[in-house]
Formats: sequence, structure tokens, C-alpha cells
Amino acid sequence: MRVPVISVDNVPLMPTKPSRARRWIKTGIAIGKFNKLGIFYVQLIAEPSNTKAQEIVIGLEERKNVFWYSSSIRKIHTTNVAPSSSI
Repeated sequence: MRVPVISVDNVPLMPTKPSRARRWIKTGIAIGKFNKLGIFYVQLIAEPSNTKAQEIVIGLEERKNVFWYSSSIRKIHTTNVAPSSSI
């Protein structure tokens, strides 16, 4: 499980572990919030030391009237998800 992280400027950063998010909130580095969908995330109060983010690629392919979803992170790991409903 990972907790989404938002910078001071509302830019999405890499997710963090729940234990680290709790520590950031306790020490005053971040504020815990909920978005409109009810998902918990932390927003940093101070500027982060690093703002790098991974590139994520999501693909959609139709095979015999069935849609297949796949995702890839930096071409190292590829995951295929079960097909959705037929057309």
C-alpha cells in the first residue's frame, strides 16, 4: 500500500509508505487530506528535496471486440490486466 504525495505547488510526486506519511504528519512536514473521491493523501508543507517522478505508460488494445489494458513503468515492468467487458 502506498500513500499519494502532493507538493506545496499541488504537483503529484512519488507515493510513499503509510508509516512515512504518518511520521511526516506527526513531525509537521506534511498535512493529511482527503480528495473528492475519499482517497487519503499527504500534501507537503515544505519544498521537497527531490521532485523526480517515474514515467508511466498505459496502453489500450482491442482484440476480437475485447479491450485489454496494459501498463509499463520505465520499460522494466509490464503488467497486463484482465480484459474488460465485451462490446
